[in-house]
Amino acid sequence: MFTATDNFTLLAIPFFILASTIMTAGGSAKRIVDFISSLVEWFPGGLALATVMGCVFFAALSGISPATIVAVGGMMYPALKKAGYSENFSLGLITSSGSIGILIPPSIVVIIFGIIGGVAINELFLAGAIPIAMIAGIFAVYSVAAGLMDRAGRKRFSPRAAAGAFYRGFWGILLPALIIGGIYAGVFTVTEASAAAVVYAFVVEFFFYREIGIRRLPALFADAAVTTGMVMIIVAVTLGFSWFLTVQRVPHMMAEVITARISSPLGFLVLVNLLLLLLGCLMDILSAILITVPILLPIAETMGIDPVHFGIIFMVNFEIGYLTPPVGMHLFVSSAVFNKSIVAVSRSIVPFIALLLAALAVITYFPQVSLYLVNAARGLP
Repeated sequence: MFTATDNFTLLAIPFFILASTIMTAGGSAKRIVDFISSLVEWFPGGLALATVMGCVFFAALSGISPATIVAVGGMMYPALKKAGYSENFSLGLITSSGSIGILIPPSIVVIIFGIIGGVAINELFLAGAIPIAMIAGIFAVYSVAAGLMDRAGRKRFSPRAAAGAFYRGFWGILLPALIIGGIYAGVFTVTEASAAAVVYAFVVEFFFYREIGIRRLPALFADAAVTTGMVMIIVAVTLGFSWFLTVQRVPHMMAEVITARISSPLGFLVLVNLLLLLLGCLMDILSAILITVPILLPIAETMGIDPVHFGIIFMVNFEIGYLTPPVGMHLFVSSAVFNKSIVAVSRSIVPFIALLLAALAVITYFPQVSLYLVNAARGLP
């Protein structure tokens, strides 16, 4: 366990958690959402669109999906209801949109999957770009339809207000661009991006926005350390367990059993989807990584399935798993944040689960949705 975690790439986890803690404690999240709202609130369903886009942007700050629901949902839920959206739609939109960030840099889940599965993390993030755009686009179309059906209120577009919101949130908006753009462009690795994010977050919140003082830093470091400790214990156990399975040849034996019964890669992926959707109902994503990745990924590679494509399928399955009872993490987070019953939250996300299942089917059946950008970066056709 110690040897497995003595890994340079793993430094990205504490750095991204610390950067997220600093930016969340400051005013960056609100400034980003205010700017996005100023751009799209004039459009039918504009406030719902702003919610989806705000979740995408904030995911690039936090790296942890539940934090997105807390930060963005706390601002947007009352605004959506005030604008005339139904309570059911508002609750479902925020709960579901919070899960979009699972594939967006600096997603901690992607980093852990890449380390345990031995898959290039930069390629996983690059492969997630088109699926995330597709899912966000589907949510956006549904949001516009809901805005029209609910006859939700709209605001006039004001170039002056948008320019003012951009000016106030400029430095916060720049951080997602720094992280995502730098990783996608190959300017720096995920670990280097995490270190840059910490330095940038401190400079912005301390010198530009001045919402965090030196005296608050020890408490913020302590909060980040606690979160890092919880994640790293799971990672250490997972890596140790993965080594044990490999030594005992468990993946090899299971591969022989499965390939003897299922010869089609697509058939295998359908079986994997069903298994992961079931596991998503029963356990948290890090535990699922512990159990499934060391076993399923080698089988997928044996069948000629690109490990990056498999990783994206894995992530989208557990994006849905965040929303499915009885242990969907986002259901409990939304229930606590908005003071609603688990039943009410579960009912509100049903249409969004249907949309995510449709996206999962496309991603599974058409590997190029995930691999187009990766193959271009590899120099492949």
